[in-house]
Amino acid sequence: MLDFIKKAKASDYVDLENNKLNLVKALLIHSTAKAPQVKIEDDHIKRAYGFGVPDHKLALKDNENELTLMYADKINYVERKHKLQIQLPESILGKKVEFIFTLAYNPPVDKNYPKEYKMMSVEPAVRFLVPILDENGEVEEKNKALSLNQTPTWDHYRNPNHNVIHFKKIKKKVPSTVLEVLLQLSATQSYESKILGKENLENQPYAFILTVRDLSDSDNFREEVITLNEFQELIQLDVQEQVRL
Repeated sequence: MLDFIKKAKASDYVDLENNKLNLVKALLIHSTAKAPQVKIEDDHIKRAYGFGVPDHKLALKDNENELTLMYADKINYVERKHKLQIQLPESILGKKVEFIFTLAYNPPVDKNYPKEYKMMSVEPAVRFLVPILDENGEVEEKNKALSLNQTPTWDHYRNPNHNVIHFKKIKKKVPSTVLEVLLQLSATQSYESKILGKENLENQPYAFILTVRDLSDSDNFREEVITLNEFQELIQLDVQEQVRL
């Protein structure tokens, strides 16, 4: 996985300073949602099994009807929020789409405060931005946000100190062509006291992987999304690098 990140020159497009481990962790956990997994009923075994058995090849594999987005950055307590909007083709409206999302980050901890052990949290919201019409049928300035986040289950762990968010969700009818990933940073009272009056605040690195899969008969969804958003196709770069070898 690290070899792929290096060959694809991912650091030219996303912030990987002190962030490679988050990206690798997110990719490996994300791949468990693409690979067949053993069905486990017992909750205690589920907890030990975790997210499942990863397959790094599947983490990087897309078909023509799906796109996997890889993103990494840093956020601090002044910014508090990061937003990334993804434009989807109009042909996807009203169709059935599957979403897989994985976020990984490594927050500062304080062993002296067990109740506030994890001093920072990054909470994601994957959502559609749907236009709101007024009484005259005109589009208002604000959009209605429809969240895709799944209700926490054993797949997300019940430990409040866990630093991974991972879920899969199927939307039966896509309501908008604008998909947004919102990341919000929160901190404990002990951390707020620690940074009070300081100018240089600690940056929190994070990385997330998002797969959007068109479950209809479309055969060019991936190409359309790449074109609309001018994404850099790192998988293609990796293939070219392998050919050169």
